[in-house]
Amino acid sequence: DYVEGGTYEGKGLNSIEARRVADEVVQFARTQLARRARGEPTESLGVGTFNLRQQLAVQDELELRRRDDPGIEPFFDRSVPEPFFVKNLENIQGDERDAIFLSVTYAKAADGVLRYQFGALNGENGWRRLNVLTTRARRRMRVFSSIRASDINPASAVSAGPRLLRDFLEYAEHGRLAMPTGASAGK
Repeated sequence: DYVEGGTYEGKGLNSIEARRVADEVVQFARTQLARRARGEPTESLGVGTFNLRQQLAVQDELELRRRDDPGIEPFFDRSVPEPFFVKNLENIQGDERDAIFLSVTYAKAADGVLRYQFGALNGENGWRRLNVLTTRARRRMRVFSSIRASDINPASAVSAGPRLLRDFLEYAEHGRLAMPTGASAGK
């Protein structure tokens, strides 16, 4: 899901994207509560973010919505077998849910420039963290991003993190990975 107008505010924060994710969590909660009321099977949900600051921003947005709409509160019950969570790539390992909403967070700044500061993704084991984050969904994942794969120029990157993020976004946008020139799927 492309988040129109989302900007990276620095220090791991994209408020517009956090609000969009919270809105979609509320919609998901309402759908699941309606299914439960009809005796239909429901799905569990978790939200993954790329860093702690975005995790806290999503949690804060959800607190506001829960206060405004107490009817959704049963969805957030901590005593169910797979309770809802919001976690970041540092602490999501081991947690799986039927559906995962992923907030990419990183985007162009207000000046329109994409800075290649992708936090833990820029580290030596950034690919492992991205792998853990993207394998938490048993049934489906929705990716919320304020940038598109085409916004990331791998030549501008000093680490593999931006390339990995670009490949992941390419997959999320189009359901396929870009193949390097000369490569074939069967080899």
